[in-house]
Amino acid sequence: MAQRKNCSRLSSKQVQEFANLLMQERRAPHAPDILREIDEALERIQEGTYGICLGTGKRIDKRRLLAIPWAKYSIEYAKLMEEQLGSMGPQAEYYEDLDGPYAA
Repeated sequence: MAQRKNCSRLSSKQVQEFANLLMQERRAPHAPDILREIDEALERIQEGTYGICLGTGKRIDKRRLLAIPWAKYSIEYAKLMEEQLGSMGPQAEYYEDLDGPYAA
């Protein structure tokens, strides 16, 4: 995969590992909204912006990316959005569950 400047502070090897993980997840059965988020994460890898919170521009914690490789928001920003949007938010609690179904 072509990649621009690595803004996420992940090494090239880590970015490739996340790309492989996302491709594995892409082949697994998921709801359409999760497949869309996986595809968006793969696009961010190609753009060189994977691992950067779309809300704050700050780095997303690697543990969070291991738990939810398609995460586009930091836990802090997801919580803020959830407080402001209520049930329309990104479900920060689910994404924060590092022992959940997508834990490493």
